[in-house]
Amino acid sequence: SRFIALPDNASLEVPPAPLATRWAYYSLQYTRTKVQCKASVWHPNALARIGEDGGLCGRLAYMQVGSLACRGQPSQMLGQPRHAAAMSYAAQSDGSWSMEKYSWIASAYFTTVLAGDELSTQDIAGVAKTRTVSVDYLQAVANGMNEGLSSWVDA
Repeated sequence: SRFIALPDNASLEVPPAPLATRWAYYSLQYTRTKVQCKASVWHPNALARIGEDGGLCGRLAYMQVGSLACRGQPSQMLGQPRHAAAMSYAAQSDGSWSMEKYSWIASAYFTTVLAGDELSTQDIAGVAKTRTVSVDYLQAVANGMNEGLSSWVDA
């Protein structure tokens, strides 16, 4: 956590965080040689550096996916015309699951994912591993989790 305070510390003084905890921001700054080559313990494409240096849609979507995946929430990068977006699965208070969207600028009709790269679901026979497919497959996974897989497959 970025707040490293002891529970009995009434003053709530917090020492400086050991690394930048700023959220990523929209910027083309990261492409500059000065930024790419600056002294850092992090690779220029590491999540921590995206927070430091910013990025465009692909880096920001990657930051969202990395943040959620590191906390155990299934998430995935998606492609849209001339844009990158992301999705994740979120558990609702009633026990159902929903597909959450991040940074979408196009409808599901224009949103794609690389087949075989969509999360880590069971391998279904006949799927071409390099084929781009509709994001509807990912929505169907959420529906399958809500209905029960056996009921969903039999439909």
